Amino acid sequence: MFPRMLAATLVGALLSSFAFAQVTINEFVYDMGGSDNDEYIELYNAGATPVDLSNWVIDAEDAAFPNSNNTDITIPGGSSIPAGGYFLIANQLTTSPVLLAADLLFSGSIENSANSDSLILRDSGGAVMDAVAYETAAMDFVPNPEQIEGAGIRGEQRAFGYAQGSLVFQAFSRITDGYDTNNNGYDFRMALPTPGATNNPTFDIIQSSYLLDAEVLIHGLAAGDQMPNWYGSCEHPSVVDYATAGIPASPFDAVGAPTDPNTDLIAQLGCVATGDSIGGSFWVETLPNSSYTLECFVYFETAPTDFGAAEYWHLGFHGTAAYFFNLPSPIWTGAFSDLSDITGAGLSYVVDDTSATISLVDYGDGSIVNVLGSMPAPSGWTRVRMQATQNFIELRIGGTYGAQDGTLLSGALTGEGGFGGVYGGYRKVGNTGTGIGRGVSPLYIDSLVVSSPSFASDCHGQATDGTAGTPRLELTGLPILGNAAFGFATSGLLPSTSYFQLIGINTPGTGLDISAALPGAVPPGLTLWVPRNIFAGLSPSTNASGEGGTAVPLPSNPSLLGGQLWAQAMQQDVGLGFPLPISATKGLRFQLGNF
Repeated sequence: MFPRMLAATLVGALLSSFAFAQVTINEFVYDMGGSDNDEYIELYNAGATPVDLSNWVIDAEDAAFPNSNNTDITIPGGSSIPAGGYFLIANQLTTSPVLLAADLLFSGSIENSANSDSLILRDSGGAVMDAVAYETAAMDFVPNPEQIEGAGIRGEQRAFGYAQGSLVFQAFSRITDGYDTNNNGYDFRMALPTPGATNNPTFDIIQSSYLLDAEVLIHGLAAGDQMPNWYGSCEHPSVVDYATAGIPASPFDAVGAPTDPNTDLIAQLGCVATGDSIGGSFWVETLPNSSYTLECFVYFETAPTDFGAAEYWHLGFHGTAAYFFNLPSPIWTGAFSDLSDITGAGLSYVVDDTSATISLVDYGDGSIVNVLGSMPAPSGWTRVRMQATQNFIELRIGGTYGAQDGTLLSGALTGEGGFGGVYGGYRKVGNTGTGIGRGVSPLYIDSLVVSSPSFASDCHGQATDGTAGTPRLELTGLPILGNAAFGFATSGLLPSTSYFQLIGINTPGTGLDISAALPGAVPPGLTLWVPRNIFAGLSPSTNASGEGGTAVPLPSNPSLLGGQLWAQAMQQDVGLGFPLPISATKGLRFQLGNF
């Protein structure tokens, strides 16, 4: 029997697999326009020792890099940041007592240009310690590498509700203090501002299996009340009654349904304000996780909109949506007033004048749109079940609540972004004066449950490139006992050539650095993640595109529950020019679970 592993252990290991730079830009709010002056930058020291910040600089740049006229901020001599501590820099014109107590007050503003800006943290010698670019969806120039990490933050933040004028303040914050994959799109999320304090929420949505109906009872919620721990960019998610929503009762609330004690309240996620084009994002202020199970009933309004109009929403994991919430083409091919601002993966729903479509989409760091599958949307209340690990996601539409049935859409996730919370957004795009041609229907859900599954998966280390590119190893299904579709898919290898598929045990949970043991004999950085291969002899071949696959049907054996295995693919590539010319994927760890 394999040792039992808790999902929390995998989350901790995932955090440890990324480098935490000692001092990073941890959170910031920039110039929103209007009369506010509440801009700030928070630095965080993830190290075990204090750091002298004397003459460090926040180099504020835009398309004119390195000669932007944005306000640079020099930290004065004698300044330092403690181990595990913060250094807060704020606009001297702020009226916020918290910001007025900052470690440093500056004159000027944190710019919000028309085509993206960046903040570069430099030490006293000018070396780049960290960098973040924001509103990169509007970027119309090629940034200098010093200005940006990865795709940058694609969306924008606003201090005030764009439509209603109500105060809904947000910041761009690292997922947890100091979390750093060197890709801004994965590292930052829309969050409540916490200047000078931790980014880590106290609430964890999966710890006790979040149940919306129980939340209604525990907190004594009434129609119109905000859902605890849920927030929105222009309107907070709330509970409403069916009369307000103007929709029929869900299957759990229908006459004679015995299961739901809250027979008249459902959740509304999205803005219902009047206007031709309006929307926003929403999120749960929760500790991040790598694996989720979400199940609920969703109301799909499939009535067509007017020509040229549309209504769309998203519900997903591991990502964020910025203030306006915009889905990119090919999800909707109409014209956008703002550019896409979404990361992560999940269910995207679009209804326009011709069709109503459900899609499972991986948005990654915001620079991609990988549609993993699509289907026509059913009309009315429908059960939705979505499950994800760091590497794989599946969506089931219809079927029985609590069962592994329904129409299945699934696929592997790209990049390093499989870590975060629950989030989404809603937006309508209408015609001037006529709206979308019918009543609006934001995301209405009932009987929502969010929990931690017993299965999980994550990646470790770095791939060793070959002459054909960067090798990649993906799951073909969730590691659920009895899953006959489970296995591995590889890409980025030499075409029409055999490779080694390793599957086995790694008791220490660390990689063996072969390049350190055999310097000069193998490519630099080559690391073995499966020191004990229990499936010897797996040597499949790639196709003409350098892709391969290995089917590993999982038995329905309860004694394997919680077992942890590792996988890695390696290939001999003589073009590398080493005595032992080997390319390799990252290590992929997976924990066997049940439904």
